[in-house]
Amino acid sequence: MQFLRKSAMTAAASLLVITLFTFGFAWSLYQVFHTPNDLKQALRTSGVYSSVVAGILKEQSNGNQSAAQSQGDVPVSRPEVQQIIQRSFPPEFLQSQTEGVIDGFYNWLQGKTPKLEFSISLTQAKAKLADGLQQYALDRLNSLPTCTAGDMPSGDIDAYNATCVPAGVDKAAIAAKVHDQITADFLKDSTITPITVKDGNGKSLNQQASNAPDVYHKANDGVYASGVLAAMLAAAVVALAATWRVGVRKISVIAITVGVLSTVLGWLSSFSLHQAAHRIADVQTSNTFVQPQLIRVVEALADDLRNWWMIYGLSLVVLGVAGLIALHVTAPKNTIDLGKPGMPPTKRPKGEAPSLVADEAGAAQTPKRHEHIVAAPSHDDHDEDKQA
Repeated sequence: MQFLRKSAMTAAASLLVITLFTFGFAWSLYQVFHTPNDLKQALRTSGVYSSVVAGILKEQSNGNQSAAQSQGDVPVSRPEVQQIIQRSFPPEFLQSQTEGVIDGFYNWLQGKTPKLEFSISLTQAKAKLADGLQQYALDRLNSLPTCTAGDMPSGDIDAYNATCVPAGVDKAAIAAKVHDQITADFLKDSTITPITVKDGNGKSLNQQASNAPDVYHKANDGVYASGVLAAMLAAAVVALAATWRVGVRKISVIAITVGVLSTVLGWLSSFSLHQAAHRIADVQTSNTFVQPQLIRVVEALADDLRNWWMIYGLSLVVLGVAGLIALHVTAPKNTIDLGKPGMPPTKRPKGEAPSLVADEAGAAQTPKRHEHIVAAPSHDDHDEDKQA
């Protein structure tokens, strides 16, 4: 029976170590991702909103340099046009639209809305872009000389590439065509919703991610379940130990050990992710204009995870040390004073029995020194002797 009890306690203690590690990591992830705040903050500090448009324009400019520009194509390689596009899609606009999408996802995952709902409205930005390019085209046409008979253009005049303007041409009408072209051809779906975002098979975003809320809730339940399991295993260690003090001591040692390792692993995990991110940054991909910013997002989230994991580890260390201190302060005294040889024993209050030496198992032990006291005969004993 003793063997079975010790085996059960060892198994419970081993499972407690694993469960505490699992709970610590899951709890840290939960703290980072159970709300959109950390993700939003990571995107803000990464600089992605202020650089994504410029990065796209840079990629488009490199593509236009390698291919002939067709008539009517917006010359995105020109600095003036790039400024117009960046003013049409400022960082504040991109941030508000992106955070709206993030909030929509979290509201859906957390059950606040029955389905995924968000709306990215590009109507205002599209109108601003059309107005800006129209004014750019008009200013450019006004700056061109009047065509002579030798350089008279054939066909429609390209507001972006024309080198001269025929006499009597309505420049405002040509610039208005630029406006109409942007309005008609650029971003035809100026409002993006989960229904309009579809994959190659025609499935909407709602259909593609229909199981996401269940996965999210199960992940959250797993965090709570691991915490409850850790508490149950700790109670089992105490119940199976020889005494509750032995069980508390064992749990305190486990808490300190797991806490120290969690703190170290939390720091190492962040360090490893930073190193991996820098290695990825050295690899050239087709999306080099957003790669550095996305790496900063990953690094910021890794730092948040590290901080929470280290907080968890240090909390376990504090609890473990507090448990050991409490055991030391409340430890029973293991010695008694029965007096020295030849001296009368220490007086005790009436009715108080001498204390015995007790070990932490609670088993009473015999005093270290026994006093053999012979009682003096009473007067009644003398009378019985005389009668005899």
